[in-house]
Amino acid sequence: MSFWIILILINVAFFVVPYLINIREQPNPVGFLFDKEASIAFKLKSVFRKTTSDPFRLLFEYTFLILVGALFGIQHVGFIAVCTLMGVAGWSMIFYNGVMVYVFGRNPVFRSDIEFAKTGLTLAYKHKYKIFFGVFLLLVLSSWGIYCTSAILLAKTPQTGMTSIALFIVTALGMFRIINYQFQVFHFRTVYSFIGHAAKSYQYGNRFNYLFDLNDAYFESLNKYNEFQLKKQPNLIFISVESYGSIVFKDKKRFEKLHQKLTSCEPLLAEKGFSMRSGIITPPLFATGTWYSYCTMLFGIRIFDTTQYNLLFKNLNPFRKYQSILDVFKSKGYANYLLAPLGGGFKGLVDWTLTRNIFSYDHLLDWETLDFQGKPLPFMQLGYMPPDQFSLGRAKQLISEKGNGPYTMFFCSLNSHVPFTSPLEIVEDWESLNEEDASYEISSDQFTAPGKKYDLAITYQLDYLLDYVLKSGEEDDVFVLYGDHQPTLITKEQYGKETQMHIICKNKALLNVFKEKGFGEGLIPADPNTSQLNLEGFYSLFMEGINKAYGTDTSITFSYNEHGIILDES
Repeated sequence: MSFWIILILINVAFFVVPYLINIREQPNPVGFLFDKEASIAFKLKSVFRKTTSDPFRLLFEYTFLILVGALFGIQHVGFIAVCTLMGVAGWSMIFYNGVMVYVFGRNPVFRSDIEFAKTGLTLAYKHKYKIFFGVFLLLVLSSWGIYCTSAILLAKTPQTGMTSIALFIVTALGMFRIINYQFQVFHFRTVYSFIGHAAKSYQYGNRFNYLFDLNDAYFESLNKYNEFQLKKQPNLIFISVESYGSIVFKDKKRFEKLHQKLTSCEPLLAEKGFSMRSGIITPPLFATGTWYSYCTMLFGIRIFDTTQYNLLFKNLNPFRKYQSILDVFKSKGYANYLLAPLGGGFKGLVDWTLTRNIFSYDHLLDWETLDFQGKPLPFMQLGYMPPDQFSLGRAKQLISEKGNGPYTMFFCSLNSHVPFTSPLEIVEDWESLNEEDASYEISSDQFTAPGKKYDLAITYQLDYLLDYVLKSGEEDDVFVLYGDHQPTLITKEQYGKETQMHIICKNKALLNVFKEKGFGEGLIPADPNTSQLNLEGFYSLFMEGINKAYGTDTSITFSYNEHGIILDES
């Protein structure tokens, strides 16, 4: 096999993993060349400016060294080792890019993703040594393969003239405007430089350092809701519905399954005096990172990056002066409840100080507090959890026992979390789930049919949530049900990162505020293909609605911040 064929094949091997990860979205790796509407000039430019995941690319550092070695006839073992190092490092960066872009739907940034990886390893604490060993073995095997291939390449020295021309082209294309190239699309370069990308990533990772310049007075100045008073104090129940993505409305087959269920429940809610408004919303991320979504909603700031998240909620003390939605109502006499029913090893991995900073809770309804005696479900092989139907029912019971004062409750549902281990159906009486001999069916193994398993889980979510509102909803209860992100590894890129939100209550003045933003009547969004609300805009819109519905002075108007609070970078 010739030098050039081997060189091309090893470069394809470097880039094949991102292509395979994204193959559902772009199955034809050279499809852009067959676009009938595109001009020939555009197709030629696309060869160098494509934003596809195809594997027909060059890893600059490795290819450059191989061509230099071929040009000067270098076959020393030390030089081969350097080529191998560049190949392994480049391949690792390419693999990492592919996972972050095509699995998690966001740009890879070292500073943020190191923290993200720490969180992932913490969650996988029982298996982290297996992960470490697997990564080590993969690096050893890839190093051996790249070393052997490099030795073969350098032993097949091609004609010097051809090598010189190739060296010039690779150098020119690899370094052309590399400094000015946008970081967000750097990983799409046809001639990819992992060193250049790493430098860009480091630079990009420091973009939130301006937050250190913001002081107590600045964050206090952002609090706009201290003055308004309530003539009535509705209970506020916020439920982040895990993985409740807009795929359930945008995917025709899934929508057909849910349409009858939702529409049949609407008249039942109406009989109880409830009205509903539903809309499509845009959370900060495509998939995973539930904590980004609930922080974005509660604080009215778009939280989309681990570095940003850590600076605000862990490292930046002045940020404590800024009030979230829950802080505002706590200052007005509300008791704040956080429902977090995870048990087992996972609970010990939670940073409860950070959790209190975010949720400002007075009462934590955890595994011990719920005192669940029934059959638990596994949670990601890390711990266990009750059926969500039990968790909500028991939480309501405990809150009622504490008194009649107004309260907020926040619950991030669990049974539709990947791997979508969920009961198949709700029970008539949630308390029956607390018996030791209680029996219920759960969804099958995730690897057999993850899409079907997701459908079962999300159907269960809607069943118990609407059942909860019907059976437990009181006169002045306000329910906010929203999806945190699309389901991981199931949602195609074409569906976008949108989710949906349902506002259910008996006060139409509150609902009218959402109606004005395009929320449809009932439980089905008016237009599932158009977002009516950025999740960071919910805070200001919700406070405006609460004041119009329950405030002592409804003439007060609060400005609607479509993009939430934009922190000062000047």
